[in-house]
Amino acid sequence: MRFIDPKAFDRCFTSLWRELAVSQCSHGYDGPVSFHSGIVLEEEGYKYRISEEAKSLLYKPDGALINKEEIVDIVERLLYKAIPGPSKGALLLDSHVYKAIENMRRNRSKAEAILYDFFSASESDEQEMFKRASAFLGSGYVVSYLFFLKDSDRFFSVRQESYPKLLGLLECRIQLSSQLKWEEYQKYLSVLREIQELLKLYVNEEISLIDAQSFMFMLYKIENKQEPKKPSWLQEKPENDPPLDRLETRVIGSGIEGAKVVYYTTRYERNPLLREEAIALRKEQCEGRLTCCVCGFDFLDAYGEIGKDFIKVHHLVPLSSYGEEVVVTPETDLVCLCSNCHSMVHRKKNAVIPPEQLKHLIQHQAENKE
Repeated sequence: MRFIDPKAFDRCFTSLWRELAVSQCSHGYDGPVSFHSGIVLEEEGYKYRISEEAKSLLYKPDGALINKEEIVDIVERLLYKAIPGPSKGALLLDSHVYKAIENMRRNRSKAEAILYDFFSASESDEQEMFKRASAFLGSGYVVSYLFFLKDSDRFFSVRQESYPKLLGLLECRIQLSSQLKWEEYQKYLSVLREIQELLKLYVNEEISLIDAQSFMFMLYKIENKQEPKKPSWLQEKPENDPPLDRLETRVIGSGIEGAKVVYYTTRYERNPLLREEAIALRKEQCEGRLTCCVCGFDFLDAYGEIGKDFIKVHHLVPLSSYGEEVVVTPETDLVCLCSNCHSMVHRKKNAVIPPEQLKHLIQHQAENKE
């Protein structure tokens, strides 16, 4: 079974390689883009370093696993390397790591037994160890990282919040749950192996599973570029510049409109697959029609073919309120709204009106007119 659309992969690879070539020149690197040198190595090389350090810490020179009494401290040390920090990326989020470490410290003897069995388990016992370790550490995502530490040639970690969008770019419809199940993890590894094989056709060098994962994360970075720093002329007020009067408007240049203006803002990333799922769920509820869940407006009925499948997908809890990446469930977290209702729920600057309340307001307004 294939998970990746080859045409989607080709588009993503072309876009990434072009971006990397420009970035490599701006950083002063000579030579072609490569996974093992230049800008990619600078950005993603920490994954190889973590893998090598894990092997040196967890296993003795003869290949035997270290003593059970040492394993908790070593794993904790390696877990801290999986979260964001200076000069490295992130294989896991802080919340997953801290929860796992807390569980290990709370019951050290059990942690020793589970981790020792995990790193010494045979291939036939991996599924059972995944479930056992996930239950104890509280996160299948942390266990995916432990598998990477154990054998980076066969396994890699899954970072819950960034990969769903990447899978969507590759037109791969794998869903990852909040805890990550064994079956989901195996599908994700199959995707990585597909990427590994495709990359071998595109670049003239050895490609590892780490390189396949690096491809995905470099793609994520160019799709989610950090906002540029404000230029000084936007940050500083000119000398001797008098304050504006309350009713005064300063016009620079002519009074015509259409000039290009740069705005600096924060954009919260949306997953297109979640939008599609929310629309599909709404259609199921409305016997194939796509209507606003507040006022019932149907773009197809109003505008004909041009309005087919058009709707706004609204987050019941704004993404900006979380302060971090979160798992979104279409059934409970998303609703479909027409453009007017979507504008009205966001009408108040610092408070989002719940759709049910907006529906009540519409009904109340209609009753008053009668």
